[in-house]
Amino acid sequence: MLTDKEHIIISRIVQRIKELRDKNNKSQREVYYNTNVSIGRIEQGNENIKITTLMTLCKYFNVSISDFLKDIEQDLD
Repeated sequence: MLTDKEHIIISRIVQRIKELRDKNNKSQREVYYNTNVSIGRIEQGNENIKITTLMTLCKYFNVSISDFLKDIEQDLD
């Protein structure tokens, strides 16, 4: 069972992915075509993201995983 903080972290990860996609003007379809990652279910909260999937998306959006997670950690403070 996830704690409240874990739910917040997951929610923030999903939000950050969507922000990156919007910032780069990429549709879910474009992301899937270029990464083979179907982020629709992730963005809807229907599927938890795996670390390997997060790594793939960070590489695609040219963001280091440490910067991606640092932004989320700062939001929690």
